[in-house]
Amino acid sequence: MQAAAGVCISEKVAGVKNMKRYLWGILVTALLTAALLAVLHIPLPGAETVMLWLAEAGGAAFEGKADVAAEKEADSAKTLAEMENGQDHVVYQSEKPAENTGDGLGENESVQKAPEKEADYAENASGQEADHMGNAGGEETDRAESASGQEPLFQTVTEDYFSDALFIGDSRTVGMQQSGLLDNAAYYAKTGIGIGAILQERIVSENGVSYTVKEALARHAFRKVYIMIGINDMSAGDVAWYTQQYEEILDAVRSTQPQAIIYIQGNIPMSYGKQEPGGALTNENLRLRNEAARALADNETVFYLDIQDIYADENGHLAQAYTSDGLHVKSEYYGEWVDYLKTHAVVRSSK
Repeated sequence: MQAAAGVCISEKVAGVKNMKRYLWGILVTALLTAALLAVLHIPLPGAETVMLWLAEAGGAAFEGKADVAAEKEADSAKTLAEMENGQDHVVYQSEKPAENTGDGLGENESVQKAPEKEADYAENASGQEADHMGNAGGEETDRAESASGQEPLFQTVTEDYFSDALFIGDSRTVGMQQSGLLDNAAYYAKTGIGIGAILQERIVSENGVSYTVKEALARHAFRKVYIMIGINDMSAGDVAWYTQQYEEILDAVRSTQPQAIIYIQGNIPMSYGKQEPGGALTNENLRLRNEAARALADNETVFYLDIQDIYADENGHLAQAYTSDGLHVKSEYYGEWVDYLKTHAVVRSSK
């Protein structure tokens, strides 16, 4: 009890000291105000007015301090009473903070906030999903639609579908021919040839005579023409040059095969280690060329096939399981390419 009484006396003394400091502050403020008014040549208020201000300010301050002192005195009396009754454990147990649940909220507050959190999360998630679905849908639409605004209607066919088909390309197409999976098709292909030379070099041999692709096209009729070309001369020009070369190939096919369905096949990527960092031979560079070729498809006579996705890993590189040199697909995996072609065919009625 003596200790508690001492605490009460100390608090009262501290209150008196605080009151003195407060009044001194008011006096200093008044003097500074008077000095400022004198500098600005503003008439000073009368003494009675100043005394009234000080009285009001001092009275308000005294009332406020008195209220605080009264509250503290009541708390001290309560403390002394509880100590006399032996309640000297937790004095203010009712004011104990709610248990922290780890997220900065009390237990009760956490229970109330949790539904709001879940609702916010669900709303954000649904919003993100909607955005994602919208973006994905837009991307798919952009891929599927062309200048004609039509979407290709692919069908599933058998190997007979390729009996009047021609494959034009480089070593990847040579690999398709060597696989024997579509041995009823024709092939105008050469290992190492690029998109800039495919129409100029005499790569087609018939009865001991060599022809250019365009010359050979003029000698035969095909109902389907599959093209994959461009990885061998990626450093020869930019995407605009690549697009121009591809347009020339399409023009050559259209002029000689007006009834043919033309398929642009996306170039198969290379493995990650096969790329030339900082150079032209990268999968990103190849992707840009594939997208440029995709834009040439009108989905009426020219269609784009995503062959590049068949063998790509999650990062867009040729997956190691499919290749031994980082550039070409192993012969045992050409069946996946053929299966894709069989399920992505445009079928027209015979006239």
